[in-house]
Amino acid sequence: MQVDDITLRDLSIIGNNDTIAIWQQLNFTHTDGGRILLKKILQQPLGSIGAIQDTQNTIQQLVKISGQWPATITNGTIMVLEKFFETSVDSF
Repeated sequence: MQVDDITLRDLSIIGNNDTIAIWQQLNFTHTDGGRILLKKILQQPLGSIGAIQDTQNTIQQLVKISGQWPATITNGTIMVLEKFFETSVDSF
């Protein structure tokens, strides 16, 4: 589904300063990257039932292991992880 900024505001998905939007109600993120990703997900809805079901299954799996997550994750931790995964590996 294709949506534009006006549609997102009209449906109160992404609001302006005068409205309470779904974005504000769902934003429990703790990092800048998380906030950016959540906003992107809300601005670009999934286009098929299969994609929606895949996302639902992923969320169900994450909820099952959520008790094993660390209590706090800082932006510093995220930056270290990003650097780690961006590091190229030399082949021998």
